[in-house]
Amino acid sequence: MAYQVLARRYRPQSFADVVGQEHVTRVLEGAVAGGRVAHGYLFTGPRGVGKTSTARILAKALNCERGPTATPCNACPSCVEITAGRSLDVLEIDGASSGGIDQVRELRENARYAPTGGRYKLYIIDEVHQVTTHGFNALLKTLEEPPDHVVFVLATTEPQKIPDTVISRVQRFDFRRLAARDIEAQLAAIVQREDFPVDSGALKVLSHRAQGSMRDGEVLLDQVVATAEGGEVTRETVERLLGLTGADTFLALTERLAARDAHGALATLDRILAQGANQAELAQGLIEHLRQLLLLVVSPDLASITDLTADLVARYREQLAQSSWSKGDLTRLLTIALAAAEQMRKSEFPRLHLELALVEMAELKSTADLKSLMDRLSALGVGGPGSAAGGDRGPSDRTGGRAGDRAGERASERTSERVKKADEGRAQAGDSPAGAPNASYAPANAPAGDPLASAPIAGDPEVVAQPLPHVTAGAVAAGAVAAGAVAAGAPPSAPPTSDLSGNTDARWRRIVERIKHRKTYLGQLLADAGRVEVEEGVLRLGFDPAQSFHRGTVLDPRNHAILIEEMRGEFGPGLRLEVREPEGYGSSKPPPSPPPPPRARPPVRFAPGVERLVKLFDGHILD
Repeated sequence: MAYQVLARRYRPQSFADVVGQEHVTRVLEGAVAGGRVAHGYLFTGPRGVGKTSTARILAKALNCERGPTATPCNACPSCVEITAGRSLDVLEIDGASSGGIDQVRELRENARYAPTGGRYKLYIIDEVHQVTTHGFNALLKTLEEPPDHVVFVLATTEPQKIPDTVISRVQRFDFRRLAARDIEAQLAAIVQREDFPVDSGALKVLSHRAQGSMRDGEVLLDQVVATAEGGEVTRETVERLLGLTGADTFLALTERLAARDAHGALATLDRILAQGANQAELAQGLIEHLRQLLLLVVSPDLASITDLTADLVARYREQLAQSSWSKGDLTRLLTIALAAAEQMRKSEFPRLHLELALVEMAELKSTADLKSLMDRLSALGVGGPGSAAGGDRGPSDRTGGRAGDRAGERASERTSERVKKADEGRAQAGDSPAGAPNASYAPANAPAGDPLASAPIAGDPEVVAQPLPHVTAGAVAAGAVAAGAVAAGAPPSAPPTSDLSGNTDARWRRIVERIKHRKTYLGQLLADAGRVEVEEGVLRLGFDPAQSFHRGTVLDPRNHAILIEEMRGEFGPGLRLEVREPEGYGSSKPPPSPPPPPRARPPVRFAPGVERLVKLFDGHILD
């Protein structure tokens, strides 16, 4: 007798044998037992989860000699013929090859005839989504009102391709992807019954590799047993035969990533691939490995859904303790791995995408540093996330200068709003006017050492810019030191005084370069300024009269605030800004010369006859 593969030999023969689909089998059992069997069913779900097997079991339940019954005997001639696939009353049709209009017409004609030996005639149409549009249209009437002895069972893996007119005529059941533990339990039962030399570690690998399909798991088991050459099938044997990589490999790889060792990660990858590992399988395994690490970081209680053994869970936790990875770190690593796997499927150079992903993972900075900085800024009262505008960007900042621009604008808006509220408060209290050079305001709830607590206020921003506090990267670092001093009980240091000495041109160039990192176009406009002077606590900026766009852009409140911050970071906190546009200021071009007077037109001479007509029309009557 020819060898029968495990997937066919251990096919479910009753509703109780179907694994992981209790929500479907329970309803079908109740319908058969209560005599409420519908004329059409639609079974949808992934491959290898029991759709066609359940349809055959339904056929046996309806045509069993002891039935209709929810528990067919599997011994009567009708059940035996259906199990063997030779029953004349159960017709299995392939939708891909028999989905044309001619085949559907033939089906309708044959459906009128009574069953040969059983009570019902069942049409099981597999991959029904491949039936043509004309075939579906020809089937609609028969599917809605078939003969009393006909039951249709439509099976598909892509229900979205089936017309709604068909779905509305049948009862739909969605089959689920099987859990790895259910597949492992079924494979363990097969191994015990067949007396295969397969250990539990190998079964765990096979159940994960099946990806929710019982048929795939049984086929893989058949494959590894046939190639084991009489020896025991272990976890290492399965990984070698299927080109998979084990947990030890991924633990070694992520150990290099946690150490920020790009060279070691690439060397480990090369060694793994040299041993025969499949690149796509490696990327998929890395994603699953990072997912398990993330689950353990989120909560130790989630170890039950990782399907890891107790010793592997302990090793995973040990690596997490050594690497100090946070949820944010693992989330970013998973995002990079998912993107790389997607690119590998479409690229002619899959290994290159995998190597780029490993390098990016190894050089990715921890999110803990950013969170610590935000907490320190909040303690200083400088602001929330995004306050440190214009600071250094890590290699993981993929938005370039745009993120810095937005952060700088938000910081400037918050600072301008704070100064505006201070002016309003002083106006109501009758304090010194906003234009007073030494006016300052300190909020009642401002913490000690707050760099915004004593910001001097200036006049009209269109003429003299408001002096705003300097919140650049250097100020953040200084604020962090001040916060440490306050926490230790030491008084905060006094703010620096204005320093107007030094080369103005060189210092102005430094200001422009820093602004270019925050807003490129603003820095370019400032570089075109005709004249820059610093004297008596005022920086005067001059533009040509033709540069009205430059001046208007600089005086925009958000841009104005950025310029004030960088200007004070270079010259000191007491400096004010004046933007001027007098005639000839800041430009070496001479004033325009007056236009030349118009030239006198020579007299027009006409022929004698024409001259008489001209004078006549001018009101001169000649003799």
